[in-house]
Amino acid sequence: MGREREECHEVAERLFSCLEWICVGGVPVRGTKRNIEFTDGVLNFFVNYDLLVRREEKPERMEEIAEEVSVKNGKS
Repeated sequence: MGREREECHEVAERLFSCLEWICVGGVPVRGTKRNIEFTDGVLNFFVNYDLLVRREEKPERMEEIAEEVSVKNGKS
């Protein structure tokens, strides 16, 4: 069990280094809240990449309505 935990620590160090910065669309983004957990002999690595996403909303188009109106007996 000691060797497994040591290997997990080595992998965790590499993950901390490799995942500190990633490129998203050619823009570097820094990972925050990097953390590790050992659960049942398994290494879990957590990292957040906080991005602002801008979505362009398409304006809603109004439907066309055609209505025909007629007058009875010439009175309105």
